[in-house]
Amino acid sequence: MLSLLISIDDSLEKGHVLPCMILLYSGIDALASLDAEDGRASRESFINWADKYLLSNGDLPCTAIELYAARCGLLHTFSFQSDLSRKGQARKIVYSCRTASADDLAEVIAYLGENDCVAVHINTLVSVFKAATVKYLDEIESSVSKLERAQLLFAQWPTKMDKKTVEQFLREIKS
Repeated sequence: MLSLLISIDDSLEKGHVLPCMILLYSGIDALASLDAEDGRASRESFINWADKYLLSNGDLPCTAIELYAARCGLLHTFSFQSDLSRKGQARKIVYSCRTASADDLAEVIAYLGENDCVAVHINTLVSVFKAATVKYLDEIESSVSKLERAQLLFAQWPTKMDKKTVEQFLREIKS
């Protein structure tokens, strides 16, 4: 999870907004899957995790379903549109970044009469995600059952093994 957070920061720092957001929304999916009883990411697990960990402090002006719709739009089509926003079930999240103000963007949205949009600053979303991740991982560590379930799921996550480690392992199993 640390490498994911570092990659999100790196993307944001370099101005690679789309990769930053894709990593962030994928991270929410992954953490939500750890919290789900069946260990699977779903709309329900995403929304439950977002409500409990991302939106609990009130720093974001959107709802969990709007975050899920934003996730769907970005991950599936690299756009602000999703089935949920097209059906009017969620406002589109539009993002300000760098020195641009989310409040100014919200004012422009209101002036244009775009009541199907909500403005979020990317830095705020990243900051809230980091805090939510820390809070969630701390919670896992304090619960034996959650920790056991998380460890089973962590074991399924891809890992990186360098050539030297693989060669050493092969030598050991062949001897």
